[in-house]
This record gives sequence, structure tokens and C-alpha cells, in this order.
Amino acid sequence: MWPVKDIPDKDKLYLRIHKNHYPKGEMNVKMVFKEQGRSLSTDWERHSTPEQTRNRGGQDASNYGVISLITGDVRGIDDLKVEHSPIEFPPEGQEPNRAHTDVLGINRRVEIKVKLQRLANFEIPVPE
Repeated sequence: MWPVKDIPDKDKLYLRIHKNHYPKGEMNVKMVFKEQGRSLSTDWERHSTPEQTRNRGGQDASNYGVISLITGDVRGIDDLKVEHSPIEFPPEGQEPNRAHTDVLGINRRVEIKVKLQRLANFEIPVPE
């Protein structure tokens, strides 16, 4: 079992972006920062690389780019929380993910999504 660890403020979180969520070079913040269930799913750099994050999910990785967010900056937005949440026993068809990290508190609030967009740095460009 992988232990849940505290993520240092200086560490990066990686997030995949599908090319359909970046039309004409403009980020669709409502889709890029969309929560799946209760959180936004990201990967912690300690246990992942941008390339590994891009390849996760079982879909054609060539349709994705990857952005990074600095953990401390994310925590500095309103009441957002960042929690390491490794997935050791995923649903059928998915692989375990030690890097999995939840960003909690977005709650569909567009103003928070815009703040996250301002913090984002591209690690892998979104394909055209």
C-alpha cells in the first residue's frame, strides 16, 4: 500500500489537457479544470513526469498536452486543498497511479478556474 504523503508547496502538479479543451489556442477553463466527482485529478511530480501524465487514461496521448501548477500557489487560491491520494486499486481498465492527487474546493466556481489558468505553465504543448 502506498502511503499518503504531504505535498510540499514548491512541488508541481501535472494536469492533462485534451486538444478539444484548447480550441484555437484558448484554454476552456470550464473543461480543463472540471472536477471528476469531488475533485480535480492531477499527478504529483514526485511520482510522475509530464510524459507519464500525458499517457495516463487509456486514450490516445497524442491528443493531450500537460500543464503544471505549483502546489503552494494552488493552496493560495481561496479555500483550495491539495491532497495526495494514490490509486492502488483502480477500476477495471485503468492502471494504479501513485502520483494521483486531488485538488478540492473548486466546486464549479469559474473565478477559481480562471485563477488556476493564470498559474498554469505548459510542460507539453496542446496539439493543434
